Amino acid sequence: MPYTNTTTEVAVAGRPPIKTTRPITPFLANRLSRLYPQIRTLNEVNKSQLDAASALDVEVGTLRYWVKILGIPWNNLKTYRPRNKTFHA
Repeated sequence: MPYTNTTTEVAVAGRPPIKTTRPITPFLANRLSRLYPQIRTLNEVNKSQLDAASALDVEVGTLRYWVKILGIPWNNLKTYRPRNKTFHA
């Protein structure tokens, strides 16, 4: 039987419950409640998402999904803009 997305809050020790941006499974809520202090600390020391994912031993896409669910604005986002293509005749 698959898990159902029923939880809308993550309970973290020492702070009020965090409202999630979408319903999640109780398993994920439990995991995020344990990892939230580490995610927050890595964000505060301006680690990149690649470094933070490596420290948490997860994929970068997983970390981005968790950050989106928790509604955390990530501090160290390196954005790459494509160069303007100019054609020389």
